Amino acid sequence: MRIIVHPLKVVLLFLFSSILTFGADKNESNKVLSHSAFIKIFPSKKTISVVDTIVVVSSNSEIPFRLSPTFIVGEASLNGKQSIPQHDGAMLQFRDVLQDTSIIIVHYRGEIVATEMSQLNDTSAILREEEIFPQGEHDYQFANVTIQVPIGWETIASDKLIGQKTENDSTLFFWKTDLPIPSLGWFIAGKFSVKETKYNSVQIRAYYNSNDSIDGKKILSLCKNVLNVYSEKFGSYRFSKLSIVETEDFVAGKNVVQKILHGVSFVNS
Repeated sequence: MRIIVHPLKVVLLFLFSSILTFGADKNESNKVLSHSAFIKIFPSKKTISVVDTIVVVSSNSEIPFRLSPTFIVGEASLNGKQSIPQHDGAMLQFRDVLQDTSIIIVHYRGEIVATEMSQLNDTSAILREEEIFPQGEHDYQFANVTIQVPIGWETIASDKLIGQKTENDSTLFFWKTDLPIPSLGWFIAGKFSVKETKYNSVQIRAYYNSNDSIDGKKILSLCKNVLNVYSEKFGSYRFSKLSIVETEDFVAGKNVVQKILHGVSFVNS
């Protein structure tokens, strides 16, 4: 038996569920307030390198993070002083924390091992926040992420693309969010065709593979209908953009604030 779900209802549910997660309150002794990261993607090697500046509030003398054991940690600093964190398995730990608010800078690199949430190959990258950044309890107040990719690729991240620059055989994309956000979600990159439109003040962008049968205009029309119904039922959509991204089937159907990931069959159903 084939079950057909109306695309409008599915996208509307994604939008509503992502808004409900916003602002969850957690009383934790360590809390990450922001990531300011430079991510360099090497598709042919299936690796990335990252320099991440993390702002953390902590009442403890130690700050632990979760970080994939596939990464090799290089230089690091804690509040402007060189630090040698302990990276044991999936745990990254900074010690001798003397301030309530700390700035941590850490360099690391490594292979992206394909999971249910992330993958990296010659033509695309789907990178989940929890699998590429040092993770702890968080209450994100802002974020700045620069992504370097091969020339000809596009990138998709949360909130605003404030600029891009091409250097030699690569392009840098500068993403920024000034608003509190529950999650940074996915960072997506690859060779996409892009169509865009606006619904009131909301910028809608559709990213899709031009070799597939997806109709970019159909995606934009669907999203306008979604935002119209959402506004009638729940009030104004609170963000300035909505990105609809065609992805591999393994991650299709996932959602996070400002982004919905879909497969080919979703739009053509």
